[in-house]
Amino acid sequence: MYCFNSMIKDEIESLDYLIAKYEEKPHDCIRGSLGFRKRNGSLSYYVSNSSSEDGKRVHKTEVIGDEYSEAVQSIKVSRFNHEVLKRLKSNRSLLGKISGNYKDYSPVAVYRELPNAYMDLPRECFVDERYEELKEWAREEYVRNGREMPRLANVTVTGEQVRSKGEAIIYNMLVYYGIPFRYESKLELIDKDGYKVTRYPDFAILTKSGRVIYWEHLGQLEKDSYVKGFIEKLLLYHFNGICAGDNLVITADRIGGSINTKAIDDLIRCCILPLVK
Repeated sequence: MYCFNSMIKDEIESLDYLIAKYEEKPHDCIRGSLGFRKRNGSLSYYVSNSSSEDGKRVHKTEVIGDEYSEAVQSIKVSRFNHEVLKRLKSNRSLLGKISGNYKDYSPVAVYRELPNAYMDLPRECFVDERYEELKEWAREEYVRNGREMPRLANVTVTGEQVRSKGEAIIYNMLVYYGIPFRYESKLELIDKDGYKVTRYPDFAILTKSGRVIYWEHLGQLEKDSYVKGFIEKLLLYHFNGICAGDNLVITADRIGGSINTKAIDDLIRCCILPLVK
């Protein structure tokens, strides 16, 4: 199981960094409130204040310039920084409380806190039932792309053939992290004219919530025909609710065929792994 505490720790470190940065920026808000009036097509900004004088409430308004004046811009920037800093500190405080109270429910974590009398727990206690279901889903028979593999197909760590070097790298990383998946499994979609069409995404990953994430790796973006074909596929996916940044992952080779495996590793480890185990 993936420990949520590690995600909290990473987010706290990010918040601490941002808080330090925004502390260095101007973030002192003005006393009173900033307002504006529109006259003759131009804006005039003012600061209004209320105070008590001789037992009476007195309202004062000071005009400070138009929208381009340095004073107005400074007030706006300071207020923005103030609001960002306030939210950062609020989130930091909230996550600090969560990190101290959130309990890792992985079998190993639970086992470590049990009394010594429970030191010989049965093997079944260490099984993640949902993860086992995901693995079973990946092992089930499914319709795969029947298109012939290229003559020099790439071979993965499990002995499977895949169509490109990039796919082989992703395949091997998913195996390394223990993420159940299907390679080039049949996916039936509906095109814009209402006809059924079949596509074969490079990878399909079932998450523990029951959602499927599809992954397409692009290896020939220097070819116009390849790009055109993928754009058509992307529009078809979008029409069927499969959207980049949501349930569709898109990666690509660099110009010349090189690939950033560190970026792919970060993507799998930080974005996909927590959704699976």
